[in-house]
Amino acid sequence: MSPQTRRWDARAAASRPRSTCELKGSRWQFEHIAKKDAELLDTLKKAAMQVTEADQEAFRKATAPAYDAFYQRFGQDARDFIEAIRKL
Repeated sequence: MSPQTRRWDARAAASRPRSTCELKGSRWQFEHIAKKDAELLDTLKKAAMQVTEADQEAFRKATAPAYDAFYQRFGQDARDFIEAIRKL
């Protein structure tokens, strides 16, 4: 699949209305993955693995210019796509 096709598919997915089933399925998937990640992290910590937690706010600030460049290059469709993902 070409980069242009992937961009078109992403734009189409971001702009089309979501069905109730699709939203519930997406939400369940994110919640399930978050639960499994937490379980795995707990298992690794119990096995004496040292885990470093990132400062999420500092990460957001550090990556903001990349988002700005992305929005500038790909326009409002890109912003809408990212916002749709954040709402899941």
